[in-house]
Amino acid sequence: WFHFLSIKKFFITVGILIAAALPILFLTDSIKRLLQIRAAESFTTVVRLFIWEKAWYLFSQSPLFGIGFGRFNDIFNIDKGLFDLGRLKGIPGVVELYMKSNFYYDAAHTHNSYLQFLTETGIIGFILLMVFWILAMIKILNMYQRSSDDYSNKVLLSAFGSIVALFVLAFFENYMSATTVMIP
Repeated sequence: WFHFLSIKKFFITVGILIAAALPILFLTDSIKRLLQIRAAESFTTVVRLFIWEKAWYLFSQSPLFGIGFGRFNDIFNIDKGLFDLGRLKGIPGVVELYMKSNFYYDAAHTHNSYLQFLTETGIIGFILLMVFWILAMIKILNMYQRSSDDYSNKVLLSAFGSIVALFVLAFFENYMSATTVMIP
C-alpha cells in the first residue's frame, strides 16, 4: 500500500499473490499443515501451548535477565522428557540463572520468538531486541521518505515488509533466532 498509494492497486496485487499461492498450497499439501495448525485440539497446538506454559514459568523465575541465552532447551526439552529446574540458582522471581555445565545442542525451542527471548534474556534483553528492530524500521522509513528513486523505494519497502513479516512469524516459531530466516 505504501508503494501504490492506492487501495485498489493494493488489493489487486494481493489478489494476484493469493491466486498464485493457492495452487502451490494444494500441490505441495501445505494446506493440510495449515489446517492442522488452525485446529485448536490438534496435537501441534496442544504441545505448543504446553511448551509456552513452561517458557512463561521459566520467565517468571527470572524476569529481569532471563535464565541465560541459549539455555531454554537445556532446562526444558519435550523430546527428552526434560524439565530440569534443580540447577536454577539465584533469587526466585527476581533473577535465576541456569548453572548446569553440560549443554543440549539440538533444535528444541519455544516455537515463539518473543517467549524464547523473554525466557532466555529477560525483560532487559527483550527490550534491547525490540529497540533494535524498531530503530531499524524507523531508519528504513526515514530513508524511504527522503528517497526519490523508485527502485530504492521498492527495496526499502521490501525490507520494511520483511521485518513486519518477521514480527508476525515470530509468534508461531522461533524465527528471530533462525539464521536462515534472519540473513535474508
